[in-house]
Amino acid sequence: MSGKSRAALAVAIAVFFTLSLALASSAAAQDQSSVALRFSVVKHTDRFDVVKGHAHRFLIRHGAHKIRLKRLGRCTVVRRTNKYLVLQTAIKASVCRPTVTSPNGGTVTAGAVTRVMWKVSSSVSRGYFQVILKDAVTGAATALTAPQGVSAHRGWTSYSAPWTVTQPAGGYRVWVRYCNSDGQTISEDSSDGLLSVTLAETPAPAPTPTVTPTPSATPTPAPTPTATASATPTPVPTPTATASATPTPTATASATPTPTPTPTATASATPTPTPTPTATASATPTPTPTPTATATSVPVTQYGANGSDNLDDTSAVKAALAANDGTGKIVSFPAGTYVLSGRIDVPSNSTLVGAGMAQSWLKGEVTFGSSVVMRDLKIGDAGRMFRATDYGTSSDSTFERCHFRGGGGAWMGHQVIGLGFRANVTNVLFKDCEVECNLGTEDAGYTNDYNNLGIYNTTNAQVTGVTFEGCHVGVFNGVRSGCPRMGLECYTVQKSEGGSGKGWQNVTVRDCIFEVCDLHGIDLADAVDGRANGALIEGCLIKGAGARQVMYGSDIDVECATGVVIRNNTFWHAWQQTIMFAHIHETGPGTIITGNTFDLDVDNGIPYTVYQAFHISGDGIQVTNNTINFTKGPAAQVFQFNTSSNCTVTGNTITKGTKAFSVLYNTNTNNVYTPNVLK
Repeated sequence: MSGKSRAALAVAIAVFFTLSLALASSAAAQDQSSVALRFSVVKHTDRFDVVKGHAHRFLIRHGAHKIRLKRLGRCTVVRRTNKYLVLQTAIKASVCRPTVTSPNGGTVTAGAVTRVMWKVSSSVSRGYFQVILKDAVTGAATALTAPQGVSAHRGWTSYSAPWTVTQPAGGYRVWVRYCNSDGQTISEDSSDGLLSVTLAETPAPAPTPTVTPTPSATPTPAPTPTATASATPTPVPTPTATASATPTPTATASATPTPTPTPTATASATPTPTPTPTATASATPTPTPTPTATATSVPVTQYGANGSDNLDDTSAVKAALAANDGTGKIVSFPAGTYVLSGRIDVPSNSTLVGAGMAQSWLKGEVTFGSSVVMRDLKIGDAGRMFRATDYGTSSDSTFERCHFRGGGGAWMGHQVIGLGFRANVTNVLFKDCEVECNLGTEDAGYTNDYNNLGIYNTTNAQVTGVTFEGCHVGVFNGVRSGCPRMGLECYTVQKSEGGSGKGWQNVTVRDCIFEVCDLHGIDLADAVDGRANGALIEGCLIKGAGARQVMYGSDIDVECATGVVIRNNTFWHAWQQTIMFAHIHETGPGTIITGNTFDLDVDNGIPYTVYQAFHISGDGIQVTNNTINFTKGPAAQVFQFNTSSNCTVTGNTITKGTKAFSVLYNTNTNNVYTPNVLK
């Protein structure tokens, strides 16, 4: 090979290595900024494929090479078959990494109730978190959550789980693991420092109140000068050793004059070195007030209940509640499943606390009285309904961080939570609870009333002042999520049907999530001869309704009720109307819909049909300052006024795109529907 050939070869090799390095760098950069995601094709149509995966469900046109998805941005189709679709996204797939924020060290006392808290690097909607406690010496692990742990929720970056400290004294480290739906650990984190569990100190006995008050050996109920006058118990304190012939009740009656003209306690014949301290002492001196005792926790296991043997615990639980009724003590349920073959009626003024809504399960029928507090428990089972104690009045009760399961049974066992029916209910709060999808299967006419939540005013009951705050309604029950009928139904039995004519009052639903329901998400129903008043739906996410596509399907259906306020919520589309006002001229006045986001373009699995975003029938209804995205589906009206009057629709921003939607269909007069912004 000539010298020129060798030189050319060397140059070619150098160029090859340079290009290889450049391509490798480019590929590495692309790996850092993009990722390929595989989606399943679940349905084919003439023009589109229905695709789902990675918390998305969307339509993609046949032959399309580009698509824009929420949270993923602009994506490129890199592979397509009849069964799956591969998209290249410009956004790096985020990995959810938990970070334990509390506790990160310190000391906790055995028997205490605390919480483990953590944050995540990115929000996820699939998978779950496990909380584990590891012994620092042996490495033995104890799960603080159920096998499926704490479910991940889209939009959440902070989580917590309750922890009742039952571990022996020693050093521990808290671990939080994020697992995918298949149970594989994706990432995990542990507390920064060791956590010391110490035994509770035995409180020292309170000091006897009689130790400090008086140096006198003779207790006297009043500060009299005779308390220390003489060593001998003489009724009369005389200044001389010789008493007068006739005892007199006062010192001034002595025959011998005293050097001090006015006889007092300090002028006795037997002088005392210090004045008698009883001048300011009470009959039962208490120098330090006795501190008020805090509520004591009594485990139900002391009465024979066993959450791990799968045997009937009804008698033991009843015994625990009866023994502590009226004592102010907390009845605690360590982690386990407590089988209840009979109904448990929780007495008034009782407090029941578990180890967590996924750890302590009262598996059976439970009812409650007044001033009842229940926390960190799982309650109910198939064919059972959590409710107030029959034929009584339940008021001022709170249920916090509880998980409810049930429904699917006969009457009084048909709903998961039922308020009213046979008992008056007043001022009841459900806070940060989970309500499973009803376990029943509805018939074609939805006549079984298999709702997740039910408020029923009947002849024997009236409901007023019920609040659901921060609750997740329709969570997975092992078979499905959502609801076979309605997420929440508020109903009044008409007088003609034997009702009392008194409607439900003041129902609040705040910061809750409602999964997709087969019929309605929330139904605010009333009788024309018994008026309900006062419902606030605020800060909620209603994911859609009418999934079964039979009869009806609205996110919220308002029938006859007055004083309804629907504000600052997010709605996804329903099979028919998103907001439906029924019962002509019977809804309103005082009904306000304001500040909501109607994101009707979200693909929630419910097909688009010919429908209206709002179907308005009634008097004095106000629809103001809402944001409405409504670009998908066949032609329809955004608003339809049907036999309504004095209604106001103004200040709304409507994005309808290029679809042939009518913004308004008005069959009435005296309605104001401008100005609104149309895009």
